[in-house]
Amino acid sequence: MSLTDDRQSSWKGWIEAMDNLLVYKGFSARIEFDARDNIFFGRILGIEDLVTFHGESVSDLREAFQEAVIDYLESCKAVVI
Repeated sequence: MSLTDDRQSSWKGWIEAMDNLLVYKGFSARIEFDARDNIFFGRILGIEDLVTFHGESVSDLREAFQEAVIDYLESCKAVVI
C-alpha cells in the first residue's frame, strides 16, 4: 500500500505529538519514520535485548509492537523454565 505525502505527514506528526512513544503491557517503544522505505519502525526500550518491529501504517505499527511484546514475554518465560 502506498501512502500519499499528506497522510505520511499527518501520521508522522501524530506520532511526534505523542513523543514518538508507544506503550503496551508496561513496555515502551521509540517510534521513527523511514521516508525512503515508507515505513514506521521502532524498538522496545528498557530491555537488554534488541527487539524491533515495523509497519506501513499506524495500525500495522501498533499491531507489530503488540506482537513483539508478546513474543518477547514468551521468550523470557521459555528461558526461565
